[in-house]
Amino acid sequence: MDRLSQASRWILVASLLLAPLLLAACRAPDTAGLPSPQPPTATPGDTPSESPISTPGESPVETPTPGAPATTEAPSPTPEPSGQRVEGGTLGGVWNLAAMRCGKHPNRFRLVLEMAETRGTVPYYTATLTDEATEPFPGERDPAWGSVRIDLVVSDLYAYDYPLGDRLPIEVEDNPVVTAVAMLPLFDDALLGFSIWLASSAAFEVHELTDPARLAVDVVYP
Repeated sequence: MDRLSQASRWILVASLLLAPLLLAACRAPDTAGLPSPQPPTATPGDTPSESPISTPGESPVETPTPGAPATTEAPSPTPEPSGQRVEGGTLGGVWNLAAMRCGKHPNRFRLVLEMAETRGTVPYYTATLTDEATEPFPGERDPAWGSVRIDLVVSDLYAYDYPLGDRLPIEVEDNPVVTAVAMLPLFDDALLGFSIWLASSAAFEVHELTDPARLAVDVVYP
């Protein structure tokens, strides 16, 4: 009887020791024979597409399509002579008119203003092609001169020692474009103005010359 009781106690102890092991084995997942998970791989030639992110206030940059014909901007039209305006020279200083002369050339008419000063620049000037309809002449004119003119306005240029009143106006004869050169009345003592009258609109050029300082206005014949 004692032996039977002792054997029963050993069986009970063994059962208590094996119970946790059996319970853990029942809960463990059955992963035997399954492959280990691998990270996904991209198929060759496939790349993830991303939407462009544009910064606020910035325009997206367009990429030209390969093989597409390149687009070029049409050249700007050549402005009409009626809108021509030229400016240049340097503001400041005092200039004195020393001479004025006109000359006929095979393809142009030239008006030259020569200053008494010898400097590396010329006084500031503007030269504008205009007409009576756009800007009426602010003085008396001969209708025979036409209605189109080039107004040359020079800053800080004075003619105290040059008899402009005796020289102008100059009427130009036998010229295909230029009809006269006259004073342009201005209401500013620091400005000296000249008008080159034309029979019709024409292109012109202004050349800045030095040593001595000179302004040359060339009216180009059509």
